[in-house]
Amino acid sequence: MSSQSVVAPDISVIVPVYNGESTIAACIESLLEQTRQPAEIMIVDNNSTDRTCEIVRNYPVTLLHEPVQTSYAARNRGLKHAQTALIALTDAACRA
Repeated sequence: MSSQSVVAPDISVIVPVYNGESTIAACIESLLEQTRQPAEIMIVDNNSTDRTCEIVRNYPVTLLHEPVQTSYAARNRGLKHAQTALIALTDAACRA
């Protein structure tokens, strides 16, 4: 019987999103394909009214919610929850 050790993330990637159903899947997929793994990927929803949250729930990422509707507040929510010292910020319309 072999045992697998769990490797803790060494970087947190914070992605604020508002009504990003058309871009969020590609963004998450590009982050998951990066060679620097494991990463803690946090998607911070900023009161989306579309299918953004539904789409995000299909991926192995953390979904947070920020009621104050600014990207600054969403990023700060992610920073409060980050478990690593190394932080990366990107936007939902970007691909890594």
